[in-house]
Amino acid sequence: MWSHFNSICYNDQDCADKLKNSLFIVGEIGSNDYYYALSQGKTIEDVNSMVFDVVQAIIEGVRRVIQNGATKIIVPGTFSFGHFPAYITACQAKNSAAYRKQRLLNNLSLYHNDELKKRLQLLKQDYKNITIFYGDYYNAFNRLLQNAPRVGFNGTSDLRKACCGAGGRFSFNPNKMCGARGVPVCANPDGYVIWDGFNLTQKAYRILARWFFQSTISPLINSS
Repeated sequence: MWSHFNSICYNDQDCADKLKNSLFIVGEIGSNDYYYALSQGKTIEDVNSMVFDVVQAIIEGVRRVIQNGATKIIVPGTFSFGHFPAYITACQAKNSAAYRKQRLLNNLSLYHNDELKKRLQLLKQDYKNITIFYGDYYNAFNRLLQNAPRVGFNGTSDLRKACCGAGGRFSFNPNKMCGARGVPVCANPDGYVIWDGFNLTQKAYRILARWFFQSTISPLINSS
């Protein structure tokens, strides 16, 4: 972090002023940890047991940002994992159809987000003069899915299907992912929510960014 500040600050006071008047978004953090564990054959129960440590790492990161001078911080939760092909494919729940894996993965997301919100409330008690907001990516993403046809996504196909990818119901193969030779890309990315199994398409991110700015960032800026 300080390597970046050194490139934009004239001196320590200039850095302090910039930090005081800046908005920090810490995250989203945790998704890669959970995916890696699932892809290595860990059960959903094993991954649930990781949540405390993952959230603890996030809280420690927020503390470091505050100690370095930040006064306005947004800490996002995770998206609903059950709508991403990479997670559904990696989930090793026995004898489980896709819909049950989706429920288990979404419960993991909710557990992570609930723990994060609880810990942020405790953190606020330690830093009463610091503005700390939880960023609700989970419900913002679900809102997008619920309104997908209205905002221009293909409402006749499975919204979990990746635009860039090959193999299976969701166009995702962990052994031959987007970018590999021979992996196709859909003709109309703007009709898809999911880009490559892990990430959203540019259009989906653009819509979420607009909603997130209006619901979370704009009120925070205007209250300053």
